[in-house]
Amino acid sequence: MTNIVHSNSSAVLGLFPDIIITSDSRRLCFIDLNTNNFFVLDIKAGDYNCSGNILIVKNINETMVSQIEVLTSNGIAYRLSDRAIKVLDNRLHNIPIENILENKALLNTLFSVTIVLDKIPELPILYYPPLTDIQCCKFSDASLKMNDIRSVIKQLKGFKKIRILGKDILKHDIMHLPELKDIRLETIVDYQYYISNFDDISNLNRQLDIIVDIKNILVFNDNECLYPNNEKVSVTFYCQIQTLEEFNFIGNIQTAVKPYPSNAISRKLSHFLLDYSEEELNQIRITRSQLFMNKVINTNFYGNVIIDNEGNINSYPFTKYAKNNHFSLSQALSDIRQNKFWYLTREKFFKKCSDCAFSTICPPLSNYEINSEETFCPY
Repeated sequence: MTNIVHSNSSAVLGLFPDIIITSDSRRLCFIDLNTNNFFVLDIKAGDYNCSGNILIVKNINETMVSQIEVLTSNGIAYRLSDRAIKVLDNRLHNIPIENILENKALLNTLFSVTIVLDKIPELPILYYPPLTDIQCCKFSDASLKMNDIRSVIKQLKGFKKIRILGKDILKHDIMHLPELKDIRLETIVDYQYYISNFDDISNLNRQLDIIVDIKNILVFNDNECLYPNNEKVSVTFYCQIQTLEEFNFIGNIQTAVKPYPSNAISRKLSHFLLDYSEEELNQIRITRSQLFMNKVINTNFYGNVIIDNEGNINSYPFTKYAKNNHFSLSQALSDIRQNKFWYLTREKFFKKCSDCAFSTICPPLSNYEINSEETFCPY
């Protein structure tokens, strides 16, 4: 254990260069960008001063000394002294948010574009869980033309993800487009479709991430569930949870099934599934980029774009559709980029989050919290 050198009134910590400090009126939060770990020091505002990468803690007591020992044992502080040491300023507080948001190349990497090929009943809740009072536009009987699809694809370079939705995705011509041969696509199918087309999936000669949505987990036959022996294809099983019985059922099957909550679940079950503890909060890993983004945008919502089966463009949460304009995607994105939900950060929605050091570390504000108007936070 590192010895803490301190006077009766103060202690001084020299910090690693790759440390970001956030704070509120109750505590300081140190984020180590080498490991993405963060550590909390319970020091009230006014009892510390940060200059460059020197942190001076005033009115220190034995409890604070113990907390600082935890920081040093984890490698957060590299130098302790009873006087300030001149070290080059490592710009702890100069977070260039504006520069990042002006970087269009970076922002494009946050966009996930969903292309609806033909008529589907509704958008999968797994991707687009509804928000209260926001309705999804109904789909027509149209089918997106291949020339229009090609026009869209030409404009999707650098985007985070391309999803494709359709009635019979494996037989659609989009799977054989040369423009997409080196791009990993993602699609969602129901469990019956997966079982019925398992042989075709196993022999698929292109990269594809398949999400299998199990509508009723209680009738799921674990013995029938197979994974394709195809390194180009990944398969993930999901199911929507509405009851505690369904959640318990998942725990007793061998297949790895990831639950996601229904928007209609009770508030009690919602907390049961979504609450996180202080211990879980302290295990969150966050990158420098994610930390910056959490100050300005909501990455749950930001960049989700939908091109419907008539070629109209929309976003989630849903804005008014931009009518098909020969697929000038950049113009449509410029219009829908003003979506207020894309910028709905945790501290903008909840007063308790506006004065909390964890507001940029916690997961982004979810639709479940918006609908229930309460957080799942332990603090």
